[in-house]
Amino acid sequence: EDLSSNPATMQAGKAADAYGLFTGHSVEQSDAEQAYIQSKLGGDPTWVQLPPERWPPEWKGMKDPVCPLILALYGHPDSGGYWEKHCDRHLRSAGYTPIPEWPSCYWHKDLKLFLVVYVDDFKLSGPTKNLSRGWSLIRANIRTEDPTPLGKYLGCDHRLFDLWMPAGSNFYLELLADTEPPAKGGVPAAPAVKNGDKQALQSKAASLKAFFGTNPDR
Repeated sequence: EDLSSNPATMQAGKAADAYGLFTGHSVEQSDAEQAYIQSKLGGDPTWVQLPPERWPPEWKGMKDPVCPLILALYGHPDSGGYWEKHCDRHLRSAGYTPIPEWPSCYWHKDLKLFLVVYVDDFKLSGPTKNLSRGWSLIRANIRTEDPTPLGKYLGCDHRLFDLWMPAGSNFYLELLADTEPPAKGGVPAAPAVKNGDKQALQSKAASLKAFFGTNPDR
């Protein structure tokens, strides 16, 4: 039996971000606490040695005692798979339905919530008013840290801000060249664009043309 884990993709995380940007929606995240050892290890028995300082008193005098590994300890090749099965079982029982052909992604029909699980990283997006209930269902059987607004996820910092995007300006070049987000509701000041970078930025700007529906100045 192949028990290798099958975590969500980066594209799934971005889809959750997009869903969380709908009007009245938000995105939150949480980490499972010591995820793997929340699940039991199955399959063939695994025996492990313990360091002497962790021996119980009755082992004193033994030469090389071993004991069965009960929990899916980090480092065991099947631990990720058993944690994933454990997580999936509890999420299903809480009303989260797996999304076909998209591993470790779930939809809660009643709460309209989209959940993405990457090993022990949980990202939940949907109607803001339903997020608290959605987390309560997850945390009923899975120990996680307290949920927080979207921030660093899989090594990437996420920052949410509002943009006003005027038509018929060089705003695309300004946006692509700027390194800091503007103030809420504002437009960033146009930074200096080096001549050598202008062609590359214009190319990127053109690729955004269809999405934003306006033409950047040349």
